[in-house]
Amino acid sequence: MSEKTLKKETVRYDGITKHLLDNMNDRMMIQFINSTFDRKFSSDSVVVRLASETTDEETRQKRCDYFIKINDDFFLIEIQSYEDDEMAIRIFEYGSRGAMLHSLNKSGSDTIELQLPEPVVFYLRKEGTVHDRLSVKIRRTGSEETFDYEAKVVYIEDYDFDSLMEKNMLPLVPFYPMRYEKMLKRKHSEQDEKDMLTDLNTCYEKLKKAVQNKIIGGSYFQYMSMSMSNVLKGMIERMKQQGHVYNEEEAKKVMQKMIDEPMEIIDIFGALKESREEGREEGRVAGREAEQQRIASTLKSMGMS
Repeated sequence: MSEKTLKKETVRYDGITKHLLDNMNDRMMIQFINSTFDRKFSSDSVVVRLASETTDEETRQKRCDYFIKINDDFFLIEIQSYEDDEMAIRIFEYGSRGAMLHSLNKSGSDTIELQLPEPVVFYLRKEGTVHDRLSVKIRRTGSEETFDYEAKVVYIEDYDFDSLMEKNMLPLVPFYPMRYEKMLKRKHSEQDEKDMLTDLNTCYEKLKKAVQNKIIGGSYFQYMSMSMSNVLKGMIERMKQQGHVYNEEEAKKVMQKMIDEPMEIIDIFGALKESREEGREEGRVAGREAEQQRIASTLKSMGMS
C-alpha cells in the first residue's frame, strides 16, 4: 500500500463536484443540465460557469456555490451529504446571493432586477424524510400574493452507475460507492461486502471503457477514479470504527487499483499522445510525471492528499 493512500484525508464533496464541473466541456455540461433539469438546450448553447467561494456565516467555513448560465437561463448546483430541516431556506439564501453576484440588473434609477437561479440539491445519502422538492413560500406584508422558490431534489442512490453515465451526470460518479453505506451499517455477510467490491470494480472498468471510447478524457478519468477511491476509503474507515467491516484488505485492493492503475494507462493522456507522436520516450516519461504532479496538486488543494 503506497504512503499516499494511508494518509488520513478529509474529502470535500463540493470540491470534487466543482473540479469535475469545471473540467466538463460545454457539450458535456449542456447534457448534464438537460438531464438534471429536464431541459432541451441545443449543443451550441452558450455556457458560462459562475462558481464562487463564500464563507458560511454560521460555521465560518468556506463553501462553494456553483452557478451555471446557459443562454439566458441560470442554475444553482448544490451537493449535500444529509438532509436537514433548514435546507430549503439555505437554498433560498444561496440563490439570492448568486442572483446578487451574477444577475443584478439596474433596469432603472429606482429598480434593481434580480434573476434567481433554478436550483437542484443532490443528496449523497437517502435517509430520513424523502422529498421531491424543497420550497420556500415568500409573501410580502400587506399582500396575499405569494411566490414559491423551489429546488429540485435528486438522490444519487436512485441512479445506478449506467444511468449516471448515460445521463452524463459525471460529477456525481465518484459518490456512487456511498449507496453501500446502509448495507455496511446494518448486519450483513462477508459475501455482501464481496458483492459490493465486485460492483465497484465493474464500475471502474466501465470508466476505463468510457476513456477508450473517448467519452471522457484521460485526466478526467484519473481524477474521477482517485476521487471515487477516496470516497470509498472514507466510508470504509467510518464503518470500520463502528465494527461493521469484515475484510478491509479486499476493499484496499480495489481502492489501490483505482489510484495506481490510471497512472499506468499512459496512452490516454493528451500530452503523452503528443510525446508518442514525436517518438520521444523521454517525452512520455516527463509527461507522465507532470500529469501525476498536476493531479496530486489538485487533490491536495481540495483536502484529498
